[in-house]
Amino acid sequence: MSIGIIENQIGRFLASEAPEVMSIKGAWGVGKTYAWNKYLANAKNQKKIALKKYSYVSLFGINSLEDLKFSIFENMVDEKSIGRRPTVESFKASTAELLKTLGKRSFSIIPSNPTMIHYHSMIESLSFLSLEKTIICIDDFERKGHNIEAQDILGLMTQLKEQKKCKVVLILNDESLSEGSSVDYIKLREKVIDTELRFAPTAEDCVEIVLTGNKIEQQLGEHIIKLGINNIRIIKKIEKLSALLVPLLKSYEDPVLSQALRTVTLLTWCYYGQGNDTPDYNFVSSRNSAFSDLDDEIVLSTQQQIWCSILRNYDNYAVDEFDQQIARLVENGYVDEVRFLEEAAVLNEKVLAAYSENSFKEAWKKFNESFDADDQEVISCLSASFKHNAKYISPVNLDGTVRLLRYLGKEPL
Repeated sequence: MSIGIIENQIGRFLASEAPEVMSIKGAWGVGKTYAWNKYLANAKNQKKIALKKYSYVSLFGINSLEDLKFSIFENMVDEKSIGRRPTVESFKASTAELLKTLGKRSFSIIPSNPTMIHYHSMIESLSFLSLEKTIICIDDFERKGHNIEAQDILGLMTQLKEQKKCKVVLILNDESLSEGSSVDYIKLREKVIDTELRFAPTAEDCVEIVLTGNKIEQQLGEHIIKLGINNIRIIKKIEKLSALLVPLLKSYEDPVLSQALRTVTLLTWCYYGQGNDTPDYNFVSSRNSAFSDLDDEIVLSTQQQIWCSILRNYDNYAVDEFDQQIARLVENGYVDEVRFLEEAAVLNEKVLAAYSENSFKEAWKKFNESFDADDQEVISCLSASFKHNAKYISPVNLDGTVRLLRYLGKEPL
């Protein structure tokens, strides 16, 4: 199912008041929650959300239906606050609305000498009453506590839809469900789930969802697409780590930054990736020759041959000392600035040398294509390039140029 269809389905879901249960399922890290939050925010900004209350709950660590019900209540915010974390103030507002709904009946429930424990117990018991016409997102179904059954959660979702007129979205990694939860989900989804979406974005989809399109992110996006990375969690890590490198490389030539972005993309993917075809991090970070796999004395497994194929398609990637410093960043989460900048300076010198060599070759080309060996403009161009690039020109080219200028009687140059 394409991302466009997913976005349209979520938009339809949010724009309607009709009670409904939707599930969004997909593999680890593909960005199910990220996409839901983005499309929810877009709908809010476009004023296309029909219901006026929203609650987001992660099932991680929740061990009872009572805990789940209260968690939904305490995380409830109004439509205008979607995208912000629930606060004490939002909880007070929900509690006040609950007491207002109960009216005079609430006084008969409050003990004659209430304590904070009494108030908390009362609110916890009554909180479910206020969950009417609310958009509820229940996330991390596969990470629920051991003491709460999957079928009970699905039953609560049905109750929220049918009795409370709520719209419920369930987000889950169906590949990581326990055997019991998977059986319950498959058995009950026909009765509980109205719309079931498979979220499986391509690398291009992920780049469009996550990256904003500035110059740096365009480069990252190209590398991500080339490697086929469709895991938004990993892409966010790439984005975060690259943000640590960019300010340090402002004074260096563009190819230095380009190599940094290319390397941090690959190594981060290899370090955090869980796919079968994701190259092994140690294998990649120790590959210091682009042609090492062509050595007849090295026997590679089928899997390693696949990894080598990926690296060959990635500009025949091999690490150097500069890349090794980026590897330390990926592993440790911080930059050793002294060592990193030392290697960046070395790489920068190589880039300048390459520039100079190319510039000098262009001057030679101009001379070779000239019909007049005594053309002063051509000779001046060659001489100027020689002087400007002498530091980087190879000894062979230096010697050849000096001999040529002497031959032409231009020794004073």
